[in-house]
Amino acid sequence: MAGRVARTRWHVAVGERRTQDGSVPSWQSYSFLFGPLMVGAILLSLVLALRWAFGRGGSLVQRAAQPGEPGDYGVLVPVDAPTSYLHAGRLQAELTQAGIESTLAQTTQGLRVLVWPEHAEVARAVVRRLHRGPAG
Repeated sequence: MAGRVARTRWHVAVGERRTQDGSVPSWQSYSFLFGPLMVGAILLSLVLALRWAFGRGGSLVQRAAQPGEPGDYGVLVPVDAPTSYLHAGRLQAELTQAGIESTLAQTTQGLRVLVWPEHAEVARAVVRRLHRGPAG
């Protein structure tokens, strides 16, 4: 019996050919379609990716902001027109210390510091105090 096992192993090792019994479909009958279908799928995905990347319309890259009129910023109210970004930064720091949120916008008429309408009076008081200079 030991000799028989050794002989069977030898036949498998030599490459004894096995025939298909029909339970597994033969790949050769569909292989001529595989190459063209794969090339078509790759080209289709490439075309779709390029159309998305270079198409007009909704872009993921933000465009440069265009200046608008001082009144074009929704409900925000302009409280000051600083002459430079340095003055605007100083004013915004003072407004922040007073507990007022502000934003800086480049309008068609220059820089504007904008605040919410409910904070406009307090913000204008801060602006007046800042323009008067240090009290003393």
